[in-house]
Amino acid sequence: MADETFSPAWEKRCSPRIAVGLPVLIPPEDQKIMSENISLKGCFLPNVDLGRLGDMIILKIDLPGFGFFTVETRVAHKGENSQGTGLEFMSMNDEARKRLSEFLSIFSPDS
Repeated sequence: MADETFSPAWEKRCSPRIAVGLPVLIPPEDQKIMSENISLKGCFLPNVDLGRLGDMIILKIDLPGFGFFTVETRVAHKGENSQGTGLEFMSMNDEARKRLSEFLSIFSPDS
């Protein structure tokens, strides 16, 4: 049986999504939302509408054991029936990218 943690091989993504709920804070009020999945390229936040396609949003994501990192995102798609928001990571510093990569490697079957 396939590992459901990773996206199917046929999915057109260059970075597999990991099905993990992570605390995501949306400034300036630090509204807390749990992610549905995350990859090196983006994340999906269920049950929330964060704006129109193309809108830019700053997030703070908490990686257990690695701490928070800040990332500038773009609304890339909406969930079914506009339930949820898919965000593409547009800009993060090298340290944040390294911590995210190390966190995601925990879920890799090659680890």
